[in-house]
Amino acid sequence: MRISVDAVLFDIDGTLVDSTGAVERTWRLWGEAHGIDPEEILAVSHGRRSEDTVAMFLPEAQVAEATAELEELELADLDGVSALPAARELLSALPSPRWAAVTSGSRRLMRTRLEAAELPVPEVLVTADDVSEGKPHPQGYLRAAAALGFDPARCLVVEDAPAGVRAGLASGAAVLAVATSHSRTELEGIGATELIDNLTFCTLETTRGGLVLSTPDSVTAPRRSGCPNLGQRESTAAPTLARRVRNRSGFLAGEDPDEAMRTIVGELPDLPHLPELPARGAGADMIGRAAGLLVDLPVEVQPTGWRVVDTPGRDLARAGSFLSYDMDALTEHLHAYEGPLKVQIAGPWTLAAAIELRNGQRVVSDPGAHRDLAESHLEGVLEHVADVRRRVPGARVIVQVDEPTLPAVLLGRLPTASGLGVLPAVDRVLVESVLRTLFAGIEESGAVPAAHCCAAGAPVDLLRRSGARALSLDARLLTRAHDEMVGTAVEAGVGFLLGVVPPTDPPAPARPSGTAADAATAAARRSAGMSDPAAIVDPVRELWNRLGFSPDLLSQVVVTTPACGLAGASPARQGRPGSRPGRARVLRDEPRR
Repeated sequence: MRISVDAVLFDIDGTLVDSTGAVERTWRLWGEAHGIDPEEILAVSHGRRSEDTVAMFLPEAQVAEATAELEELELADLDGVSALPAARELLSALPSPRWAAVTSGSRRLMRTRLEAAELPVPEVLVTADDVSEGKPHPQGYLRAAAALGFDPARCLVVEDAPAGVRAGLASGAAVLAVATSHSRTELEGIGATELIDNLTFCTLETTRGGLVLSTPDSVTAPRRSGCPNLGQRESTAAPTLARRVRNRSGFLAGEDPDEAMRTIVGELPDLPHLPELPARGAGADMIGRAAGLLVDLPVEVQPTGWRVVDTPGRDLARAGSFLSYDMDALTEHLHAYEGPLKVQIAGPWTLAAAIELRNGQRVVSDPGAHRDLAESHLEGVLEHVADVRRRVPGARVIVQVDEPTLPAVLLGRLPTASGLGVLPAVDRVLVESVLRTLFAGIEESGAVPAAHCCAAGAPVDLLRRSGARALSLDARLLTRAHDEMVGTAVEAGVGFLLGVVPPTDPPAPARPSGTAADAATAAARRSAGMSDPAAIVDPVRELWNRLGFSPDLLSQVVVTTPACGLAGASPARQGRPGSRPGRARVLRDEPRR
């Protein structure tokens, strides 16, 4: 990733300062003193203002005194509080008028921790004392951008917690998520612009126009939920990273559904789709859209993510409004369209892994809860498909069920609420049964069920047996261990959408000597990865040769797509005409290398 911004807005705990040990110790002491299970507190406290967390466990009349008591415990425990790797170097490279910190802690506590970590205290420090709404509300980041004098859309938020990532996105900023206090699994799917392990992967340049922050593609490879799509390409019109196409699951950046539909109809006339615009904030992301379709199962946004609640509130209303706007744009541009039309929705297992119960644990951890969610999800998906068919009566609807978290569900790799353990694997028979019911319902409605999983270890056999008529997978992650499963699926008539196009530009060669000829040569080398369709589709041809099927069948069964989108590619590469037709011709005319 390489992004040009006017300012950087940092979270503190977990982003700049390693205070996890101190935070957990003080919450445990406080919880034990008040007779509250510390694990329940830790499941909801990270990224949230202390007073908001305290209010979840104590009567309103006790909140102020109990919060003050907690702060004294925090101020007294600085053991192990230190700067996270590269935080000091990154801050020292930033001009003071171009960075700020936004935290859920008090001003007194944050100054103390920054000093203990030997980090500078910024001129603009927005704390829990300065806002009426804590994260995931964007108030803190909006206030920091205003104090620096910059448009939030020209700022980069750096965050470690789901609540903070959502707050940054809701402010309109680009968001860099760092997996320091939370796992990648917990941060995926929220819609962050990029996800990296820690700040050691960042470099910063100061220019006349502002700041340029870079992260090497080899470590950032965006890990967002959902990826390759049926023929999706990224828009080339967006001026900033925050407004570019997010991934291959229908995520487009920007906030205008009408503009997104115009782009889709213009670039993908043979296979348009209903876009998702997560830059609009919570409710417009993949999980938020699916949560908004649930029937009689209300949820709301909490600092740790979407959570089951008793009654629907403003978060669901916002999600419904976003979908309504998108559907209106779809109707305006495609009401007379005839042909395949794709809609995508988070699957029941990815949704159950992302939504929390009232106790902070994932829905997938409770058999009764994920059964209720699966039934609610099925009803909502079928209503959504029926609405699409009413609006575009000539369409043959393809429903892509996105299950990027499915391998983690099956292998028992989902972390518990505390992050100290993992949830047990869900029985494969149960997983298959739920998906089979969903796919059968989709098919009975007259639509075509498809499944997407771009994670390593995609359960090809399970998805095929469940009734998916097409599978969207990352070809680069298919090994010889998958050959028999893929071959069986091909024989069963399942179509494949295989991701092959690299998501980023090739590394730039050494700087040319300066002549026009040298410059032309360098440019040609940089574009070589995209200008040679034969090289791009090699993983698919190698797979096909191993399977031993007729070469004539390849172009009929397989469609090549980007491998997790082109969000890291240059605008010229994103919009290069003819790349998809070129790949298709290679598969048709040269199935064997």
